[in-house]
Amino acid sequence: MRARQPKPAHVPRLWLMADARIASDLPRIIAAMPARSAVVVRPYALGNAGKEASLRPLRRIALAKRHLLLLAGPGDDRAYHGRHGFRGHAKSTPVSAPVHNRRDSERARKAGVAIVLISPVYGTRSHQDARPIGRRGFGSLAAQTRGLAIALGGMDAERFRKLRNDGAHGWAAIDAFARDQKRNWVPT
Repeated sequence: MRARQPKPAHVPRLWLMADARIASDLPRIIAAMPARSAVVVRPYALGNAGKEASLRPLRRIALAKRHLLLLAGPGDDRAYHGRHGFRGHAKSTPVSAPVHNRRDSERARKAGVAIVLISPVYGTRSHQDARPIGRRGFGSLAAQTRGLAIALGGMDAERFRKLRNDGAHGWAAIDAFARDQKRNWVPT
């Protein structure tokens, strides 16, 4: 069964990439996000508790807020984020996929992925060794994929506003949601 692709009008503009750095704050962050945002949960961010047990409270909050909740990694019948479907290991097409270069972009386009998370646009703690692609690189990959482009990597609301003319439908972050940040993720 193929994952249900969100309609373009319903694709969130604000995305949280759940990471181990913010794992203990996930319920609070997800509840504080504007309705109809998106959350990508990476299994390693859930800690040592069972994945299903850790996901239950996140699913309840996401459902109440009408968030799009995706699991990173191979999919089954659920919506997921990843490139596993490109290699034929998954039964379903990912709802979203990471794009870091032209090859990833072409694979996502051929697989029919509707949403691509293009990164790293700017420098980021998550991938300190990765070379940022900048606005021009983002714009080029966004145009090539033909999907809805979500900017990731060093993003905040101000940087998203600047990327909208370069094809950004939305933006995703980890650190922008951290407790020590001053709500720089509030969309405008």
